[in-house]
Amino acid sequence: MRDQPKISCRHLWKVFGADPQGFLARHGHAPTSENFATERHIGAVRDVSFDVYPGEILIIMGLSGSGKSTLIRAITRLAAGSPGTIAAPSSRGRTASRASSRRRSACRPSGSGP
Repeated sequence: MRDQPKISCRHLWKVFGADPQGFLARHGHAPTSENFATERHIGAVRDVSFDVYPGEILIIMGLSGSGKSTLIRAITRLAAGSPGTIAAPSSRGRTASRASSRRRSACRPSGSGP
């Protein structure tokens, strides 16, 4: 049996624009690029799901403006995501607090040196 994930992210969205929850609901939580353009919303993070198990390292890579920092802010709870869930159980089996999630994570911006 596999260990419990240290971080579990399911169907996370971060949509910028007026009423992001309503926007996603109108499009069945599966808006197209055309929907975003027509209604003038920005899909910074689109339906992201993953698990990180003990001993694994998560690396998020992508082009400038692709939503990496927005995803990290949602995972570390520095910013609220739109719909979706993020679970980071503590060592006692409970979901970690915002402060605990921040203390247990690290972010190394590109161009920060070796």
